[in-house]
Amino acid sequence: MSIGLKNSIKTNSFKPLRDCVFVCELDQGVKQTKSGIIIPDDNMTGRGVRERWGKVYAVGPEIEDLKVGEWVLLQHGRWTNGIDLELPDGEVRIWRVDYPEAVLLVSQDDPREVIDRQL
Repeated sequence: MSIGLKNSIKTNSFKPLRDCVFVCELDQGVKQTKSGIIIPDDNMTGRGVRERWGKVYAVGPEIEDLKVGEWVLLQHGRWTNGIDLELPDGEVRIWRVDYPEAVLLVSQDDPREVIDRQL
């Protein structure tokens, strides 16, 4: 395993410990709905304080109520800085979640698609 710049880790595998929860595809950046509404990414400002959806990437062995692939709505700011994992099957950016305090909702399906259709 080697550690590079910009929070990047090159490794052959990733296995979280104890009660750790990691998400990927954290909802960020400027978004535009299908109807044309632009939702700015105001993270780190007063306007950017909002909940965000993330997809569960990995859970520790003590976690029994979340499964990989589920979507979780996270309370604002209850995640770490992103880490880029370079795995043999590709690169993925993950965030560690302050579990269970940060998890507000859980969904089997990608809720972002439903929200875009409603807007």
